[in-house]
Amino acid sequence: MTTTTTEPNMLNRTLAVIAAVADVSAVSALIAQFLRQDTVLVLAIVAVSVILILILSWLIQRGWIDRSSIVILGILCLASIIIAAVFWASLASVKVTPIQIKIDAPQEGEKIDGYRYVVKGTVNDPNAGVYVVVRPLEPLDYWVQERPTVDATGNWQVNAYFGERSAGVGEGYEVIALATRENFLVTLVTGNFLRVGKTNSIPDNTNRSNLATVTRTR
Repeated sequence: MTTTTTEPNMLNRTLAVIAAVADVSAVSALIAQFLRQDTVLVLAIVAVSVILILILSWLIQRGWIDRSSIVILGILCLASIIIAAVFWASLASVKVTPIQIKIDAPQEGEKIDGYRYVVKGTVNDPNAGVYVVVRPLEPLDYWVQERPTVDATGNWQVNAYFGERSAGVGEGYEVIALATRENFLVTLVTGNFLRVGKTNSIPDNTNRSNLATVTRTR
């Protein structure tokens, strides 16, 4: 008798926990669309999580979840997961905040000497995350450079690679800079968090600079 009662109760609680996690995920994706500062977003997510944990604990202590139908909790759990998926999909389509970013050096058509060159530019938000990407014209691979240093006035620079010391001489390269200033969730789901090294593509939902095509002479 105890076994048959305990198993449904455990299943009920499991479904309730899954639903609560999905709800926190959904709310996090929703508020991330409006709260673009990381600190405020984290505080909001923590607050929502604490509230849901307290509500869930209270319902379990009162025995309401244990007495609830597995079918009803299953439907609520599935609905929570679907809502979370919808909110995350909507978060991925959020347009990033417009930021002006520009490459000042090298100039379009410039010839560069050597496999290292200091790429410089400006961004109108010095707190923005700036990435510089170099793409050889053959093969067409994107190479994300080390993060540029950005000063308080928005001037940025990075010592970028154009091929290797003994490879890439005489070849053409495209240089572009990207900039966003979003919370960590928007940055992740819109593809604006880039790792240093080779990548197959760069995000479309981002702020792009002018494109500079250069040729390495030595």
